[in-house]
Amino acid sequence: MIINTASSVIASTTRYVPLDTQAIASRIENAGFTLTHSSVIARDKYLNVRRHLLRFRKNDALTVEYAPELLVYNSNDKDSALQMKLGIYRDSSLDISRHCVDIRIPHNSRALQRIDNGLLMISLFYPLLCGEVSRMQATKLTLEQRQEFAGKAFDLKFPTKTMSLNPRNRSSFCATCDEIVFTEDEGNDLWHVYRRTHERILNGKFKMLGKAGNSLRASAITRRKDITQINTKLWILAASFLL
Repeated sequence: MIINTASSVIASTTRYVPLDTQAIASRIENAGFTLTHSSVIARDKYLNVRRHLLRFRKNDALTVEYAPELLVYNSNDKDSALQMKLGIYRDSSLDISRHCVDIRIPHNSRALQRIDNGLLMISLFYPLLCGEVSRMQATKLTLEQRQEFAGKAFDLKFPTKTMSLNPRNRSSFCATCDEIVFTEDEGNDLWHVYRRTHERILNGKFKMLGKAGNSLRASAITRRKDITQINTKLWILAASFLL
């Protein structure tokens, strides 16, 4: 399993150069990707600057159900760097994997060359991520193993609170993770168990009880830093269940 993220934050003191989003998309498409989605996800009303999100798939993986995708964020606000991320995402652009490439490129005269270098790095890690998903799909879990995975994931979300919570919460959460909410998450292999567990851990879609038996609401994980951390922990946990 991929454990270490290949990340690159390229610092520069050279003069700011705006990057045309369409030109970036064309460059990436020339490298063997197809643009599958584009949107404006933010806009500064004072600077009249938009932040664009571009979503790409490899040309030979357009119909593959769980293929890695390349997300590109670009904003010419003279502050944000262009960002390129490789991972596996839900429709909401929520990263559900341990993304193995996260590159940030300043807007300067060398940016286009840096994008090309980033695409080379992505081409190296892309098949590794595909291979990990395939191994997870090939690993079938028994009911006992599925509950063990969910229980350990629960402990990751509540590392210091597990013992102080109502003891029924852990078993209740394990049972919840076997329930199918989305049809694309149906299956008892490690990959689908991971998807179901990940969805509940991040979105807090399970009931909790206080120590006195009072009803509590599980909190969602929303901060990007926290999402990255829990993704890493869950991915490593999944690695321990591989055949």
